[in-house]
Amino acid sequence: MKKFSIASIIIILLGFFFCTALYAQSRRSIQYREHPSSFGRNQRYYAIGGFIAGLNYFGDLAPTNEIGSTYIPLTRAGLGITGSYRFKRYLSVRSNFMWGRLRGDDITADMEDEDGRFRYARNLHFRNDIKELSFEFVVDFFNHHRTFATRRKLSPYLFFGVAVFHHNPRAKVPEMDALHYDIFESQPIQENDPRYNGVSPGDWIALKPLGTEGQHLPGSDIKPYSNWQFAVPGGIGARFRVNRLYDINLELGMRQTFTDYLDDVSTEYINPGAFGEGPKANLVRLMSNRSKEPVTAVTGEKRNLEYVLENVYPAVSFGELPDEFGPGPYELINTYGMEGPDYIRGKDAYDIFIVTKITVIYYIGSGFGYNRVIGP
Repeated sequence: MKKFSIASIIIILLGFFFCTALYAQSRRSIQYREHPSSFGRNQRYYAIGGFIAGLNYFGDLAPTNEIGSTYIPLTRAGLGITGSYRFKRYLSVRSNFMWGRLRGDDITADMEDEDGRFRYARNLHFRNDIKELSFEFVVDFFNHHRTFATRRKLSPYLFFGVAVFHHNPRAKVPEMDALHYDIFESQPIQENDPRYNGVSPGDWIALKPLGTEGQHLPGSDIKPYSNWQFAVPGGIGARFRVNRLYDINLELGMRQTFTDYLDDVSTEYINPGAFGEGPKANLVRLMSNRSKEPVTAVTGEKRNLEYVLENVYPAVSFGELPDEFGPGPYELINTYGMEGPDYIRGKDAYDIFIVTKITVIYYIGSGFGYNRVIGP
């Protein structure tokens, strides 16, 4: 069963509480305002905008297990469009479409952290392009009971909603095959190498079709994950009035997803021999267990395998190599790449990502003939 982090539960509950409380407050305030009748049709208005964003990932490949742990240099860009409609004094609804990229890499593991050395030894990485459509309520802290032309110069707000997104985690094919050879004896992978299903070093390939945790094996309890997922967005922001028709919004939000596979890492390793033989099986093995690689795939940084063997686990012989690489056993770093409940590849918890946005907003007006109301 997948698990939510404590931070995720708190944010979801706070978002629900604030949305409910502020909506109730906006309903009660109508009785005491100068214009108690309603938030009239001529006061309601539409707005559109575009934004740039920075995306940060938190999951199995984060630097530590601490809540919100992320690695700022792996922040990746996003772009999007938004449209909103204010229909109450405190409340607006909006829809957003965003494209953005997430990155994670075990090379960022904190070696001082209790689990950091194990992450460093695991040596997995990913990138994932997110295409998200969200629908959200926006709850202002301060009442706004007139038209868009008389809006406040500064308006802090909360937002909370639901989102659907498409994702497809990928990883980079290494320069060297370390898995099918002894430690410190890695062999180069060729361009369009037929031994590995025709991939080339440096290719970013989709991980879901490979089934790196045995999802496609007969009788596997691990089912393939979907590229389409739901999320709960929530966060805080502020609108700054530029002039009568334009605002700039600054916003910090979290996406609580319902998948543990943004990074293609969730459960346990599969015994390398279980993937079978042939080019695709060789590729799956290569991409699922990268603990023996002498350099990091993305940056080419030299890894300290001596440290891993001395301070994490030693090398062991295990199973039998495929015929084209054998005869003989695999030489593995103990527990990495071997099947068993104690040989975990990832932890059973839903992934999170953070979105920081700067949005330029243009106010259209009511759409009912009042979009040029004169005001300051």
